[in-house]
Amino acid sequence: MNKNILFEIVENILKSQEYDVSAGSEYTGVDLVAKRGGHETLIRYGLTEDDLRNFADAAHGAHRVRGVYEAPGHRTRVAHDALFISDRVTEWMEFFADQYKIRVWDRAEVESRIGRAVLAEAEGTHHDFLEVRERTHQRAAPAPALSPTPAPVPPPAQMPIPTPTLAPTPMPTLPPTPVSPLPGIGAVPAIEDSREVLTIRCAPIRVDEKQAIVTAKEFVSGITDSILEFVPFWNYKCVVDGHYQYKAKSVTISSEGAGAINALNSRKHERVDEVQDQISISQQNYEIKSAIVTKDEVERMLMGDAIESNKKTVSFTNRSGDTIITENRTIKPGAGDIEISTELVYLPVWEVRGRRHSVMIDAYDGSVMTEPVDDDIEFL
Repeated sequence: MNKNILFEIVENILKSQEYDVSAGSEYTGVDLVAKRGGHETLIRYGLTEDDLRNFADAAHGAHRVRGVYEAPGHRTRVAHDALFISDRVTEWMEFFADQYKIRVWDRAEVESRIGRAVLAEAEGTHHDFLEVRERTHQRAAPAPALSPTPAPVPPPAQMPIPTPTLAPTPMPTLPPTPVSPLPGIGAVPAIEDSREVLTIRCAPIRVDEKQAIVTAKEFVSGITDSILEFVPFWNYKCVVDGHYQYKAKSVTISSEGAGAINALNSRKHERVDEVQDQISISQQNYEIKSAIVTKDEVERMLMGDAIESNKKTVSFTNRSGDTIITENRTIKPGAGDIEISTELVYLPVWEVRGRRHSVMIDAYDGSVMTEPVDDDIEFL
């Protein structure tokens, strides 16, 4: 949404409803202030979660949020209202706003309220643009159309020969025409799909942001933020197959293993499964981590591990007269006996941040990760 046009529309609506509207220059981080009947509402438009956090700081700093503000370690009785408008409201925004007693409107809510205000003005009915109502993610279902009332059937004496009648033809559905009864109010564009498709080899996201935050509450306090990270891993498969002959003894070494290596810190991990070529996300706050550990480094590491874990000690016994001689020989596979295949894939992980610590939630299976995924994270 164009911020200037949006606030021009909102200001015109509020003034038509006898609100005293002024720019928010009186308070840092506030766009509009609407006053009526001793009640004041601070309004801010923003696109990101940082914008919402900054608005919360500004609103609470001025003691202007309705109800009781219960930030960690504080309990301040305040009187007024705060409203944050954004094109799209994430689950984290809803969670944060509920904690700090801030109302949030997404694009659909703004469209609905502007439309109702326009209709109320056209019909001369009362409507409060800033009325408090329960937030919902779904539009109200349209009221069922009323069936046309059938014409009364005359008594048989008056209708000796029944005349067939045609059912009323339904009116064709026409695209809505924008109506602007208030100066400066135009039609609001339809909501655009804000999902983004990432072309990366990645495990599916089965745990959403809200579920991750609920899980994280058991481990961190004062949750302030969350981010979806795509952590790189080297999926690998290692096959060892060697046959050796020492003196009269034949030795076979054979094994097979699979797993993953974290491409940020070289830690071993279970193999990342159900990898797909693309993933669709609605989360604005995400980061795709760049691999630090290279393919060659991973293969050298796996080669060394395969050689060490597959070596065998073989005993040979010889007799020389009355003396028995036992000889121990260590046999291990060579590089030519080991086949290693690797693929760079990504695991989606929620990093939920508290006041002091962070916790990592696997977005594929919902588990709390017990190993750090990045060396620069203060891990619980």
